[in-house]
Amino acid sequence: MENFHTHDRGYKYLFSHPMLVKELLESFVGMDWIQEIDFSKAVSVNTSFVSDEFKNRESDIIYRLKFRGKELYLFLLIEFQSTVDRYMALRMLRYVVELYEYIIRNKKAASLPAIFPLLLYNGEGKWTAPDRLSKLIDVTDELKQAKPYMPEFRFFPIIENEYSEKTLLKLGNIVSSVFFFENCDKERFRDAIEEIGKILEKRDMGVVRTFFIWLEKYLRKNASLETIEKNIITLKSTREATSLLAKTIEKIEKELILKGRKEGKLEGKLEGKLEEKRTVALTLLKKGIDENIISEATGLSLKEIRAMKQ
Repeated sequence: MENFHTHDRGYKYLFSHPMLVKELLESFVGMDWIQEIDFSKAVSVNTSFVSDEFKNRESDIIYRLKFRGKELYLFLLIEFQSTVDRYMALRMLRYVVELYEYIIRNKKAASLPAIFPLLLYNGEGKWTAPDRLSKLIDVTDELKQAKPYMPEFRFFPIIENEYSEKTLLKLGNIVSSVFFFENCDKERFRDAIEEIGKILEKRDMGVVRTFFIWLEKYLRKNASLETIEKNIITLKSTREATSLLAKTIEKIEKELILKGRKEGKLEGKLEGKLEEKRTVALTLLKKGIDENIISEATGLSLKEIRAMKQ
């Protein structure tokens, strides 16, 4: 559960920047109304209003937007659980109702504003849950006349693992790059650095810094966002940021190598038995470390490491 919360916080930080929310909607929702929203004026809504049952969730993001002079709310639910919640449509409806109740308590208006419910799924499993409530309700032929009076609700799903690496890189923005890093083959991870660097060169530095803080948080998993932010906030140019990207990957790879060596020493010295070397190599392979680096660290041949990988 701790890993999910770590992921949640990283994504929540990423989408705390309204321009990255704009990218998410433009690239993965693609509806006409999105082009009319001025995201520089987006207002983040505190999610602490929800009931006690939901207060511990750290992955809900709500923005109040302006559309043609009226308020429009975006409710973004980020889901990292490995198991798919079949009743997600019902769960999402409960969140939206909570938001409407909050609006009613705090605003006097003749009508309720529109809320766009958006699900971002980052789990490993295939998404199989219905995106509408009606598909969860068993209505027999005898009840057809009653069907119009039954609740209807639908959310928009963005399922990360359904997008190919080619599609994500073709989109050519920071959000698609994040999805790429999350789902790519680890061998492709380093190959994509140059392509990601070109994307960063075209972007506002505030967005670039936000991306880097997410990236290092993602790579380190349990690192403190505050500590990382202090090191990255001083970036002054996108060229400097591109250079930092390559250095960050290299630095963290070396740290993982050292960690792998220490883990190996718990069962024996790295230079000891062949079986111990293979254990260390497997650990590093699982972390996506380059084969040449593993070979150098363990003394095993590239041929043997590749055979272990297969």
